[in-house]
Amino acid sequence: MDRPYVLGVDLDGVCGDYTAAFRSVVATELGVEESSLPLERSWDFFEWGLSSDEFERLHHLAVSEHRMLRWMPVIAGAAEALWRLSDAGVWIRVITHRLYVNWGHATAIADTVEWLDRVRIPYRDICFMGDKPEVGADLYIDDAPH
Repeated sequence: MDRPYVLGVDLDGVCGDYTAAFRSVVATELGVEESSLPLERSWDFFEWGLSSDEFERLHHLAVSEHRMLRWMPVIAGAAEALWRLSDAGVWIRVITHRLYVNWGHATAIADTVEWLDRVRIPYRDICFMGDKPEVGADLYIDDAPH
């Protein structure tokens, strides 16, 4: 049997609008208007005035308390495009680094799978890992600059 073509797909910034969801949480936690946090931002959220420690603290709150991974908006057209590829025989492999913060893995995994089902993102398997190229795929779609 021939091996299927495997497409590795990131979630945050590719299928889900992480910036919009995180922006809502950060505005709530810091008591600022969402409009003060620009949607166009660099990878490290420099434009929002967050240190790396502050980002980690807010990300942890977003995932563990606000359950952001369960309600984040889907990027328009992502599910439909992935369904067309899946229907054409492409093996969709979700590869995400959502286990970024310790002590919230069960929540992050459960909320991710619930979100994938709710927004109807097709996938054959899912990998939670930071070193994404270690997962076998013929092509990767990721928003990370590295």
